[in-house]
Amino acid sequence: MEMERSFEVNTPLGKLKVYAKQEDDVPENFPGVYIDLIPADSNDTILLTCVEYESTKQVIQTCVYGDGLTDEPTNVVEHQNLTEEEDNL
Repeated sequence: MEMERSFEVNTPLGKLKVYAKQEDDVPENFPGVYIDLIPADSNDTILLTCVEYESTKQVIQTCVYGDGLTDEPTNVVEHQNLTEEEDNL
């Protein structure tokens, strides 16, 4: 039996659901996690953010979905200085 790759955290506005993007973590498939909001008064989900390995640039990035009415990111951050090799450049 495969382990579930998600969990939920209760907040006053609803549940935050954190879950893996795919079943398997393959570097070429942008492995990462999504965070959704499940509003307290609904079963709908609203995508808030995705943190993933961006395989074409070989970086960890965070995509923020600041507008709950669209699935287009409002901000994308490429994280810097995450490894000793980067720190020494």
